Amino acid sequence: MCERNKAFFFLFLLSQLSGWLSELKQELQSEEVSDSLEGAERLIEQFSTQRESTLDAFASTIAEGKTLLEELKYVVVSVILRLTGEEAEKACCFANE
Repeated sequence: MCERNKAFFFLFLLSQLSGWLSELKQELQSEEVSDSLEGAERLIEQFSTQRESTLDAFASTIAEGKTLLEELKYVVVSVILRLTGEEAEKACCFANE
């Protein structure tokens, strides 16, 4: 997959994660309570499952972002190395700003 497609995929993942978190936040802020011990235990288990899923989604998205950044660094360095003379000097100065 080229860097451009990876960037779009990462933005898609980020958007999906953001939407999911908004829904989860609304759900957790609801005033739903259980009338029984079994119901309360079910809500606690559901919360625990959602927590694990959320942490997994965050970890996956962060890993995708780190991979994309590393690949983009490689692309930038490759482009700079291809430049010669004044162009390379300008690119290095720009990169240091």
